[in-house]
Amino acid sequence: MSKAEWREGLSCEERDRAIESILDVALPACETSRGRMRENLAALSLRALFFGIEDCAILAVIIALAGAVPMAFMTESEHSALAVFMLAPLFFATLQGLVAWKDRESGTIAWRAVCRMTVLELHAVRMLVFGAMAVLFTVPLAAAAWIASAYMVSFWWMLSLAAASLAIFGAFSLLLFRLSAAGRARGAAPGLVAVLVPIIAWMLLGMLLTVLPASAAVLLAVPAVVYFAVAVVATVLFVHLVTEICTMSSAEYA
Repeated sequence: MSKAEWREGLSCEERDRAIESILDVALPACETSRGRMRENLAALSLRALFFGIEDCAILAVIIALAGAVPMAFMTESEHSALAVFMLAPLFFATLQGLVAWKDRESGTIAWRAVCRMTVLELHAVRMLVFGAMAVLFTVPLAAAAWIASAYMVSFWWMLSLAAASLAIFGAFSLLLFRLSAAGRARGAAPGLVAVLVPIIAWMLLGMLLTVLPASAAVLLAVPAVVYFAVAVVATVLFVHLVTEICTMSSAEYA
């Protein structure tokens, strides 16, 4: 039987099935975004994640500890609560800002853009790790504020306030970065501004709460369970944004 006779002997459905079977064998299966994200997370070590930014992490720890020193001189629970609310994201914000500045100034962001993991994905994973490290900072911070306030409020209340503050800042910061990445895909240029805006906004919020005498009283009036609930919701949003950024197909941070 000739090739022409063989083709004529096949129906359209049989030819389509034959073509599909050939393509299935010849072409590799398409990799989903979530599958690639899981592979990247499994292959990414902490050494690779912190390569070139070890000094930023050490400096962020020093700045965070220095920022918590004034806790020892606060004797009123209102002042301690306000300080905890503002200082809880200090380590996270400092490390994020230092890393973004160093990446921009040293040019390391350029060579990372040619790796299998995009710069956008690397930033999202770093934010997740930085957030986990910052959670560890909230425990001694809450303990210091609890002792400084002469145990006028419970330790769990201070810890819940610190956790809520950190989670809100982290979700807000990552949300701005997500919007900035989407703008980059449409031609906008996010740059370092996407990292600095939440830090500046948090500083302005702190200045506003400081000049308002009733702000500390409002913080103290909120029960711990509410702060823990806010922390859980903001953390879920944070993780969701990390996953969303890691599975974006068209945006690229530069």
